[in-house]
Amino acid sequence: MKCIATDLDRTLLPNGTARASKQALPLLKKELATHPTLLVFVTGRYDTLILKAIKQYRLPRPNYCIANVGTEIFTYTRGKLLPLTTWTERISKDWKGKTRHDIAKALRNLPQLTEQEPRKLNPHKQSYYATTWNKTLENTIRNRLDKLKIRYHLTISKDTTTGKRFLDITPKSATKETALNYLLKKEGIKKRDTLCCGDSGNDLTMLTSGHPAVLVKNASDEVRNELIRLAKKKNVLRTLYFPKGIPELGLNGNYAAGILEAAYHFGIFNKKKKH
Repeated sequence: MKCIATDLDRTLLPNGTARASKQALPLLKKELATHPTLLVFVTGRYDTLILKAIKQYRLPRPNYCIANVGTEIFTYTRGKLLPLTTWTERISKDWKGKTRHDIAKALRNLPQLTEQEPRKLNPHKQSYYATTWNKTLENTIRNRLDKLKIRYHLTISKDTTTGKRFLDITPKSATKETALNYLLKKEGIKKRDTLCCGDSGNDLTMLTSGHPAVLVKNASDEVRNELIRLAKKKNVLRTLYFPKGIPELGLNGNYAAGILEAAYHFGIFNKKKKH
């Protein structure tokens, strides 16, 4: 079996400023129906917003959802998301009994950070809006967190439509990449048979993990350049695909069109013949 693991916002979902190919999502659904494929949504969204997106955009139904940037895994069953508790138990060990409240206390009084709304937080994810991001701020944050004696991961990302920056602090073992690898091992799917799809900074660890991967065409130049830099550093540039568009299929490389183009390129789906 093959696997497609895709981010939602501005990757599978056409909710950015770039133009979407109208036939991309229907064609993706058709290809998924005719090829045995495990579909995994890998997103920063929490469960309620995932279900909302599935309904609003009439998305293909996923087998799993990796939510809140890797801190939660859900199975999708009959319109409901059911938590995979074995994953939660695994990642909780990194914080050694500490909670997000301990992290919030350690980072209080940093004017560059504003805590996100409670619904966007969970026991293994402490998140902030960041007015800026630089090495000095990062070092300050790391120095304070190191004193807690926990194993953590920092993810900084940016919404290209609003310019907002987001900081997520999670257990070190809880990333999009590690959560996906956990599911692939559970399902017995090989790395080479998995396509990872993304558009933003919080997708970079997944896109440079050595799986076949695509950065959809609507991603910003900033993200594209950083992805190439990281891929060269990790010697995985050969696993990346950058969509150009397939005009004869009406696919322009943005959003789901980019996912489809990469799926044909890597053999997840059979290549369409030119007419």
